[in-house]
Amino acid sequence: MTPLRPFLPPALAAGCAYLIAAATAGTAETARLVPASISVDGEIVLRASTSDDGRPDADAVWSYLHRLEFEPTDAFASLGLAPGDTAAELGWLRSRANAAKGEPPELVVSIAYGGRDAPYHLALERSRGSSTWRVAKETIEQRFPHRTITRAQAARLTNPERTR
Repeated sequence: MTPLRPFLPPALAAGCAYLIAAATAGTAETARLVPASISVDGEIVLRASTSDDGRPDADAVWSYLHRLEFEPTDAFASLGLAPGDTAAELGWLRSRANAAKGEPPELVVSIAYGGRDAPYHLALERSRGSSTWRVAKETIEQRFPHRTITRAQAARLTNPERTR
């Protein structure tokens, strides 16, 4: 009877085992891209993104909104803000389309893995000379209980009873 021959030569098998051990050792963490946007009447006017390791739940991700630097898109110009403005209330500004109809704008704040909200107004602020905008922290805190999240996100909440 012939002895069974190994499938891989011993040196190659040892090399494969080393690579597998190194890959699963947890030395590299994965990153999750977390995009955010603010839209007016269906057009994205401000866009931002950040990343995390995928562990924070929807409540924690929602809190990222107040520290994100939102970049204006081309549609932002239609809101009619002066270049030197350091604060804005988006609920009181109207897009050209809705201003012609006399309707208030439809605002939507969205952050992946953190939820979505449609507030009546949104306070924005920026530093003098900066081109990026931030959502006022009070606005984020105020809108926390009104946002919507998916069932999967709700199931992952660390403290589902939490309110701010």
